[in-house]
Amino acid sequence: PLQVDVRTYEVLRHAAAVNGVAWDPASNSRLATACADKQLYIWNVDSSSSTTYTGHTEAVTALSWHSKGGLASGSQDKTILLWSI
Repeated sequence: PLQVDVRTYEVLRHAAAVNGVAWDPASNSRLATACADKQLYIWNVDSSSSTTYTGHTEAVTALSWHSKGGLASGSQDKTILLWSI
């Protein structure tokens, strides 16, 4: 049978709906979340701390990490923002 290593993290609370989640391919402890509150969050799951990124004027609905550490986010405001993280 297939063995899967599952780790459980503390719940990372948001004030609004979470529309997307993406692990940083360069880090086992960094997670990005796209939120309906118009913000993007970068979480350190080891410490449950986050950094908030603002710039969209509507809900953030998509995100994708670049292999070299950058992040792209898409929003209902019809924009894609490129973040240097």
